[in-house]
Amino acid sequence: MGSHTPIPYLEKRLTADLTTSERIDTLLQLAELLLQTDPVDMPRFFTVVQEAYDLCQIEEGAGQPNLPAFADVLKHLSYYYRAAQNNYHQSLSYARQALALYETLADVTNQAHCHLQIAFALTRLGSYAKAFSHLQENRTVIRQSAEKHHVVLWWRSLGKVYYSLGETDRGYSCLQTAVNLSSQLEDIFYQILCLGSLIYHLRLQGQFQESAAVAHQALQLAEEHGCSNQSALASIFNNLGLALLHLGQTEEARHYLQQSQAICDRNDFKLLRQEMLRGLGELALEKGQVDTALTYFQQALPIAQASQMPEELILCHQALVRVYEQRGDTKQAYHHFRQAHELEIAQLNDKASQRFQYLAIRHRLESLEQENEALRELHREKDELLNLVAHNLGNPLSSIQMTLDVLERGWQRYSVAEVQHRLQRIRQSVDYMTELTAQLLDMDRLDKGESPITVTQTSLQPMVEQYTEQFVLQAANKGIHLAVDKGEEDIYVLADKRALAQILENLLSNAIKFSLPQTKVNVKLNEDAQYGYISVQDEGPGLSPHDREQLFHKFARLSATPTGKERSIGLGLYITKKMVEMMNGRIWAESAGKGKGSIFTVQLPLAEQMAA
Repeated sequence: MGSHTPIPYLEKRLTADLTTSERIDTLLQLAELLLQTDPVDMPRFFTVVQEAYDLCQIEEGAGQPNLPAFADVLKHLSYYYRAAQNNYHQSLSYARQALALYETLADVTNQAHCHLQIAFALTRLGSYAKAFSHLQENRTVIRQSAEKHHVVLWWRSLGKVYYSLGETDRGYSCLQTAVNLSSQLEDIFYQILCLGSLIYHLRLQGQFQESAAVAHQALQLAEEHGCSNQSALASIFNNLGLALLHLGQTEEARHYLQQSQAICDRNDFKLLRQEMLRGLGELALEKGQVDTALTYFQQALPIAQASQMPEELILCHQALVRVYEQRGDTKQAYHHFRQAHELEIAQLNDKASQRFQYLAIRHRLESLEQENEALRELHREKDELLNLVAHNLGNPLSSIQMTLDVLERGWQRYSVAEVQHRLQRIRQSVDYMTELTAQLLDMDRLDKGESPITVTQTSLQPMVEQYTEQFVLQAANKGIHLAVDKGEEDIYVLADKRALAQILENLLSNAIKFSLPQTKVNVKLNEDAQYGYISVQDEGPGLSPHDREQLFHKFARLSATPTGKERSIGLGLYITKKMVEMMNGRIWAESAGKGKGSIFTVQLPLAEQMAA
């Protein structure tokens, strides 16, 4: 390009003899460079983009469509009608056309850009429920964009929509998230932009002090980092001036409104000019300068009418009501009052309808999210199950295979005792696999609700005695003392005997499995007026907070490991909890912390209580 600046170079290139395709590419390069100037020369930008549009139409008519170029042209036209004309219907139309082409081209980054343009236009047109739906349904595309600022703008857009729907807490949270994320970007403009949105909505909510404080913060950032974006600065000056006006700081308000006016005079910022003119009108009215105020409000009104934004139009009519009342012109005051009133009624009806749509959309999205989470949980469980089966069946099968290989190669070399020992190891592996299969089948039946539970009056003392006796030898082999405190009188609960037997087996097996030698495991029975209780207390490794949280989940992996190299599948407590709950009971665990043992308690309804 030599000594020429990029824009003059491209403009000179356009005077050369170029093919249609080359001319389109040059025009689009020029349009991109014009967008980077501050302020943007909108008339020149539109002329360049419109010529590119016409040439793309010619290529399409000749059967040689240039889809990437045409998509970029439509994207630029959407921006122009939004930023320069405040024509959000036209902007929306072009953004949707561009999006369709970018989807065909699988251009995710530009899809994200168009989604944000569509949401912005819908918000400006007052279609808040549609904007909310569009943002939520396309957030995945936004997050996949190569441009990090797209995520920031998504949060900003969502915050503005929430505010417009009356969800102020959600709106504030989203805008604050946008501000925080924007602070991580290299370009300070996005942080200033997000702060500007926060300033505007705080002011609309009547939080004038907070709005002014954030505005001063934004201006300081802009000065420190050299952000000179005229539109962003004009918006901050304007909102700061209006906030200060409400706080009674009229001279400071005038200062900032005049700064906004100076920027608007140099640029074609129609919407900002309308807000600024209203601010100056309010300031003049405050000073008693009624005629000056009327001039400002009359200048603001046609801009508000052209913007197709009912909120702005209502504010203009309300301002004119006040000024005509002070002039004593009741006819004009009534005219603008009626205009404002009709718009307010229509807006209230529209907002009520949109609120209903929004709530319906939110309910649908939340339901979908719950369904998706349930599917994700099923996938996690499937992966856990596959890992568990591969590990817990693979290892014993390998052990069996190795033992059989050894015996097949020459069992005669081994003594009878050695052969019996190896066969015993095979038996242990088979028993373990049988237990695993049984637990998996139990889990499946319980999850499907197919496990039959028949509650009958059940005596706790004999059952606890029977199943404790079965574990005395296992406990003694580890040097663990197993004791039972069954109380003086028997306790009758409503329970399924088969399920209760499995519950006792699981709790006793775990207590012994995780206890060290020379410790105690105590089983205790007691009751109150409504329930019978079975408690199993050990002096094992105890439970961490994380353990207590995961304890009764499927495939739980806890910090403690069996003390005698026993195997633990991770399903026993899940199955136990399911069975207890199917008998209208509860189970919980208590622990003073790591190394301080655990107490597992099962609560079941007393038989008399249930019969009553």
